[in-house]
Amino acid sequence: MYDKSVYVQHIEQLSDGEQEESGGEVCYYKVYFTRGAGPLENKQMISRDASLLENRVLALLSDQKQAVPPTLTSNLLSERSRYYQQYADSEIKGQGPFDPVTKAYAHALARIHYMNLGRHPEWLRSATENFEDRLWLRAWRKEWHLNLTIPKFALEYGCYTDRLDDSLSRLVAFLRERTMEGTSLTLIHTDLNPDRIRSMNGSPAFIYWEQAAYGCFYLDLPNYFSIETALCYRDALAELGLDIPPALFMEREREYVNLVDNLQFRSILLRLQERLSDNDRKRLHFFLGNDIPRRIRGDATLSGTLSLLESLLDQEKINEQDFTYLVKAFDEIQCIDAANLLRKHMKQLQSNGQNELVQSPASIMPITID
Repeated sequence: MYDKSVYVQHIEQLSDGEQEESGGEVCYYKVYFTRGAGPLENKQMISRDASLLENRVLALLSDQKQAVPPTLTSNLLSERSRYYQQYADSEIKGQGPFDPVTKAYAHALARIHYMNLGRHPEWLRSATENFEDRLWLRAWRKEWHLNLTIPKFALEYGCYTDRLDDSLSRLVAFLRERTMEGTSLTLIHTDLNPDRIRSMNGSPAFIYWEQAAYGCFYLDLPNYFSIETALCYRDALAELGLDIPPALFMEREREYVNLVDNLQFRSILLRLQERLSDNDRKRLHFFLGNDIPRRIRGDATLSGTLSLLESLLDQEKINEQDFTYLVKAFDEIQCIDAANLLRKHMKQLQSNGQNELVQSPASIMPITID
């Protein structure tokens, strides 16, 4: 794990730590050691109960000297076993496409993808078959159809089933096209939310590979990169040897982001309904009266409010990239809970170093592997 042999002098178990557990028990330690005749040093370590898949992925990435913390995987045979890993600090935030930090994270992820491009170990599950189940893209359907058995819900929301299914179908079609093309298939993380993007001594480190799979590398991009910073990733791939024409790369990246955004943005609009009382709906319809059709203006039911939101989408007053108009409306009518739901999502986007309102799929429903 280090460049020289170390001699462990003492191990102190800590009560807790900041790294998310992500489904497996995590223990934290402070390890005191010396290097030869050098002074006493210490490092914070973790041990984590993990699946055989994650242990194998970490062993592979460690052998390749990829951007993962120094890791000891002692058992690559049992279905579950512990690995030991140096603690990774919080992510260092990049401030746009020209920031060296952004470029460093782009290069680190591109190197993982490039070195495993077209290489499919027999033990690595595939995300290229049955996308809907493998990527949990149908996870919402179970709850949706369960709610449709409630007459009032079915009456108010049932008309949106086809639209949600259409968004999902177009997303799956895109993934199938990329799979048939084959040039973007590699080892992917699939769940690169901010908790899994870390730093080690100022360098990028990606943790928790429990959901790793063999699939299209575009799946790993929207959770971290904006439309602008995604070009840093493309440039890093080109430096490594995979030179995708910028126009083609951006066309595919935008297509994937927009398809997922459409599905996820509609999901958050549905979640807004839980924050609105009957009086909230009446105030919203009255406040936006000049911008919505008369037939919707007086219909402050659940269905009427969904029609109001659909009208705003049709008029392009709100979209997957910019819903400031709606936040201001909720602020004006003192519907603080709904405004905060949208504002929290906007803050998450800004924390990823994005300067415009570009939706991150993972912020609403992370892509995970079954």
